[in-house]
Amino acid sequence: MPKELLVRLKTALMEEYQSLSQIEIPAAETRRLASLKQLKALLKLFFPQRSVGNTMGRLMELLLDAKDKEICVRSLAEEFPPAREQRHNLQQAMAALEKLGLTITATRAPKDGETAEDEPVLRIHFAEAESAE
Repeated sequence: MPKELLVRLKTALMEEYQSLSQIEIPAAETRRLASLKQLKALLKLFFPQRSVGNTMGRLMELLLDAKDKEICVRSLAEEFPPAREQRHNLQQAMAALEKLGLTITATRAPKDGETAEDEPVLRIHFAEAESAE
C-alpha cells in the first residue's frame, strides 16, 4: 500500500475512533448508572428490614467504582461509622452480599507502601472467573 493511503487510512480510523468514543462512553456511563440504580432498587425491595438493602446497594456502588473491584474493610468506617452500626447494619449487609454470591470477604497481603499487616477486603465475586479456573 502506498504511504499516502496508509496515512489517510490512519487519519480516518482515528477520526472514527474519536467519534465513537464520544458517543459510546456517555451511553455506556448512562447504562451503567441506570443498571446501578436498578440494582439498588432491587436490593431495597428484597432487603427492606433496617436499611440493610440501602447499605448493600451502597456497598455494591463503592465496589463497582473501586479500582481493583475491592475495598479495604477498614476504609468502610468512613462511609459507615461503627458508632452508627445500628442504623446502617454494615456487617449484616456484607454477610447478605456474600451469601448471595455477589461478594467475598478475604484477606489481602499489603501492597507496596502499605503497612506490613494483612487486612480484610471486600471484593466483588465474579462467578465466571471461578468457573474458568
